Amino acid sequence: MKVFLEIEKIQTETETDLGIPTSMLRVEVPADWLDEQIREKCEELVTTLGWTEYKAYKHICRHDESGQCERVELI
Repeated sequence: MKVFLEIEKIQTETETDLGIPTSMLRVEVPADWLDEQIREKCEELVTTLGWTEYKAYKHICRHDESGQCERVELI
């Protein structure tokens, strides 16, 4: 099992109108991290990127185990 932090920037109306693809970042985090640790990493990354409007998810990937992925909204 792998765990990822996924952050999706919420587009402005102009970006949507121009057909600009949604910006997204996915980083692997330690599988034993608590949600609070993942949120802290998220805050660090969005601050670096300068994103103010975004959605963040914890993606639990179970493809290695022939299972289904799970995606949980964090913020």
